[in-house]
Amino acid sequence: MNQHSLDRRHHYKDVELLIDQGFILHHTSVLGVSLTLRSLFPREIREVTAQTHDKGVFFYRLWVVVRSLYSVNGWLIDDPLELYSFVRQFPKKLIHRLFYQTLGLMNRYQRSMEIAQAYAYEPYGRHTWFTYGRDIPQNGFGLVNGIQTLWQFVNIIEDRFEDSEMHWNHAKFIASAMSPKGVKKQNSKDEQAKKKRESDREQYILKALKFQVMEGDSETPILVNAKTDEELMAEYKRWVAGEQDNHDLIVQNYKESIRAGMEQRDEEARARVAELVGDGERGVFSATTLMGEETIKEAFKSSVRSIEHEGSQKRLYKRFLGREEVGGDFFVDENGSVKRR
Repeated sequence: MNQHSLDRRHHYKDVELLIDQGFILHHTSVLGVSLTLRSLFPREIREVTAQTHDKGVFFYRLWVVVRSLYSVNGWLIDDPLELYSFVRQFPKKLIHRLFYQTLGLMNRYQRSMEIAQAYAYEPYGRHTWFTYGRDIPQNGFGLVNGIQTLWQFVNIIEDRFEDSEMHWNHAKFIASAMSPKGVKKQNSKDEQAKKKRESDREQYILKALKFQVMEGDSETPILVNAKTDEELMAEYKRWVAGEQDNHDLIVQNYKESIRAGMEQRDEEARARVAELVGDGERGVFSATTLMGEETIKEAFKSSVRSIEHEGSQKRLYKRFLGREEVGGDFFVDENGSVKRR
């Protein structure tokens, strides 16, 4: 097991929980009462959807919350359906808030689904498969989620590939007695194919994890579903402090790629200007708005070269990305006011 694989294992924390116990948990508190919510299985989502058909959004959210309740003050709930009459008395605002917490769990489930195949390719993903006897671990609900199904499918394919490879090696061993040179040549081809397969797997894993926090991420995924004034203020304070969730990092990485591309274009433009000046050009005009530019170009005609760089894209870049205010540049003073550092 290589170190790179071990270093990225923490990205699969939710995936391993969804495989081991079938669901992930989120703890919250309501009026001093400790509640634990769990992610729902696909079958439960289908049942809630059918159960609340034509009954409106509120009843759908209500039943999602009822199904998602896992424990109250540490006491496990054997049958969440018995809580319906109790939860039904909650204020609507509270039910909506709890629903958004379950929505955060659904988002974590969806992200785990996107990297489940990558986890199956990791050495510890295969080790988990053998640990559970090449089967999906059982849970108290007797249900299976999509991550478990995909993980099982990939591992079954891997088992068949390894069995075929073992039979092929036996065949080459027998053939080596009759044609050692031919087998040696075939071994060389097989080794190249194996290296390519490992390289393709590594590229797939890196691509699947490209939106994950590669360093400095927290052990517990952040649920950002700000709806109330308090939650919005908390989210704003995180931005002020420079803290970022996965969505912020996706946007930030995209902006950085734009900045890198613009910097490259600027460098190419500067190099072109230097080239033209070195060639002894009589004049160099950029494509910015210049009073009388067309008149000057007409006068010089073919003896003038222009560098098309300062256009609408550059103006938009300067406006939105060139001087962007980012989190961490500010702080909250003793009076609660936001100030620049």
